[in-house]
Amino acid sequence: MKPFHELLETSAVAHGHLCPGQVVGV
Repeated sequence: MKPFHELLETSAVAHGHLCPGQVVGV
C-alpha cells in the first residue's frame, strides 16, 4: 500500500483537483 500522501496525490491526478473537504478528509 502506498503512503497516504502518495494516495492523495494519485487522487488529485485522477480527479484533476482536490476539494478543500477532500484535503482535510471531511
